[in-house]
Amino acid sequence: VDIVLIVRKGWRSKIDDSAKVASIFLTKNLFSEDVEWWADVCNEIDIVIHAAWYAEPGKYLLSDKNKDCLKGTISMAKGAVYSGVKKFVGIGTCLEYDHTEGMLSINTPLRPLSPYAASKAAVYLSLSKSLEKQDVA
Repeated sequence: VDIVLIVRKGWRSKIDDSAKVASIFLTKNLFSEDVEWWADVCNEIDIVIHAAWYAEPGKYLLSDKNKDCLKGTISMAKGAVYSGVKKFVGIGTCLEYDHTEGMLSINTPLRPLSPYAASKAAVYLSLSKSLEKQDVA
């Protein structure tokens, strides 16, 4: 397994030298990269695991930056599809879901109550349908 990382300046030094990292791409802001940039970066990639989002404590829930993350994630997924990626994994949180029933499960309905949660839910709803139509799991 070869790993390709997308990191911001300053993070390269935090990567364990023993990790099987094939290449590292630097970006000032991965959410501002366009579809073509992502298509180039995702060339010969099988799986994308997307775990990034704006999450500054005390600010992220109501921040307009959530819209940037939403738009940037869609661009990332489009670029990945153009490059032939077959699996796109996006990491969510529990904040997208309805908490009124107590314990959450895979059947818990979405009920986002903040711009952060709404943006995460919008990405899920959009990409789960569009990626499926393009044979991306």
